[in-house]
Amino acid sequence: MKRGIEKCSILLVLFLVTACAQSPTEESSQDQATSNGENSPTVWLLTSSLLLFDDGTSEKILFSEEEVELYNEVWVRGDNYGPWSIKFIEEQDWLRWGIEEMPAERKIVFQNWHGEMVDGPIMDTTFIVLYRSSSKSGQIQLQFQRALE
Repeated sequence: MKRGIEKCSILLVLFLVTACAQSPTEESSQDQATSNGENSPTVWLLTSSLLLFDDGTSEKILFSEEEVELYNEVWVRGDNYGPWSIKFIEEQDWLRWGIEEMPAERKIVFQNWHGEMVDGPIMDTTFIVLYRSSSKSGQIQLQFQRALE
């Protein structure tokens, strides 16, 4: 009987170790976002830029920086740069962003984006960055698409 319990315990530990090793991690998502290698960036092109006013209206806005380069630990957009990371989306993120939920499980987080932390959902080839406008009453929504290699 004691030997049977030991075998069950060993099998349970092996199962848990295997399950944890196969579950997706935030680090593996960050690796996918920068799959071009350590020294060459992954380039993401700006495909949509909107100012979503608090009254429900919106307008297209133009930016001079049309791309974001993601290196292993640093993002660069024009003269701006800072650390970035991938994290799991939490329920309050969707409420804070004020957008409909999409099939994204993770968010991309940029530090020092015009002096503040901004984030938004990320999928395989697209991510959205959402942050409050500093000059108008509304939220800026930028959508980026991974550039073809």
